[in-house]
Amino acid sequence: MTSGSRQNPGDSPGFCFYGAEFTHMMDYKHVFVLGTLDYYQYMNPEFVYEIDGKVSEILEREV
Repeated sequence: MTSGSRQNPGDSPGFCFYGAEFTHMMDYKHVFVLGTLDYYQYMNPEFVYEIDGKVSEILEREV
């Protein structure tokens, strides 16, 4: 998906839509899809642990 393009939610499992007025803010930015399920309560320790692991993995690859 190129910056400024619009994609329908059913088009991909990693769907992400940015409003037209904000697409320029995503130019040359990296977007990572963590693939977490949306069933956790806010700041659930299990969720924090899962996110920490996935983000750490990405940061290690990028450094």
